[in-house]
Amino acid sequence: FLERCIYDYAHLNLANDNFLDVIEEGVFAGVQDIVNEGIAIAGRNILTLKKLTASLHIVLMLLATKRSAFISEDARASFQLMQQNAASVRSAIDSSRDMLDGILGNLQVAAANRMSNIAGLLTVISGILLPLTLITGIYGMNFDHMPELHWRYGYVVVLGVLAASGCGLYLLFRRLRWV
Repeated sequence: FLERCIYDYAHLNLANDNFLDVIEEGVFAGVQDIVNEGIAIAGRNILTLKKLTASLHIVLMLLATKRSAFISEDARASFQLMQQNAASVRSAIDSSRDMLDGILGNLQVAAANRMSNIAGLLTVISGILLPLTLITGIYGMNFDHMPELHWRYGYVVVLGVLAASGCGLYLLFRRLRWV
């Protein structure tokens, strides 16, 4: 029975590893719904297998090391071999957990890259709008002695300066490949 448990846990962990491979492909393909649900399922599977295998390993360790009239030397040797196999399965489960951690790390890197791109775009937009806001703020003041205030083409020139500075900054940012 104990040997069959080890065998089944190893196969369940292998199936979970294959499932993790599918999740990892989903991460690179950008299928977020499947990835989120798959991570939760794989995490639960790993945790359950870890608990089961740890319990089995403890039982086998007790059977392999305990001296009793009910356990022969051949049985003890068999339990020691099963204990080594259970330790191997525990190592494989830890490897699966590390794989899941790697997938989560890839998701975090992808999210950080998206946030960086969004922040960069917002910075460029702010860089274009800030000088325009400054110019309109200055010309929005109510002073009588502004040189362009009583000039016939003052309004058109200020609008032209606004358009030229906005377009110039956009072209500059595009040339720098920020847009």
